[in-house]
Amino acid sequence: MHTVITLCMDANSSNRVNAFERLLAETGISNYAADLGYKPHISLFSFSDKDPETAFQIVAQIAENNPSFRIVFDAVSLFPGERPVLWFAPVPSTTLLSLHEKLHAALASPKTSRYFQIGQWTPHLTLAGGLTQDTAAKGVAAILPAFSSMELFFDTIEVATFYPPRVVWRGHLQANDPV
Repeated sequence: MHTVITLCMDANSSNRVNAFERLLAETGISNYAADLGYKPHISLFSFSDKDPETAFQIVAQIAENNPSFRIVFDAVSLFPGERPVLWFAPVPSTTLLSLHEKLHAALASPKTSRYFQIGQWTPHLTLAGGLTQDTAAKGVAAILPAFSSMELFFDTIEVATFYPPRVVWRGHLQANDPV
């Protein structure tokens, strides 16, 4: 079982991201969001060597001591490879990096994936994964005309197991006005 700590956004922000996911689905490029069966998010940390039912206690303490916050996404990007991943790139944020560092300090082990190590983690909001080279190029071409820099409001942390996704715990960051 694979457990992921996710940073989730409010409904208005989710709806903005969902519009791009629908665009990719309607153009036949990717049904990633529907196939995943989970809301738009940033993966903060991942592990498979801890009990997800008890990890939430650590995450709950971190969540209650961190405010909700906004993140600006200003670019569309790709993780390359045989099965490219299309994603929105956030502007570097000390708040986001600090939250990741706190989770890493509390949960890291020798088995922690290199993708979630301090200094190697690439914060991102996945729009489509498992693409081909052709669908990756078409995805970028479909998204770019509709994309402009956007500010999204993140207010929730979840501990979820995958696949299929199952939320083990959900907690809210300290209240902050999303306006």
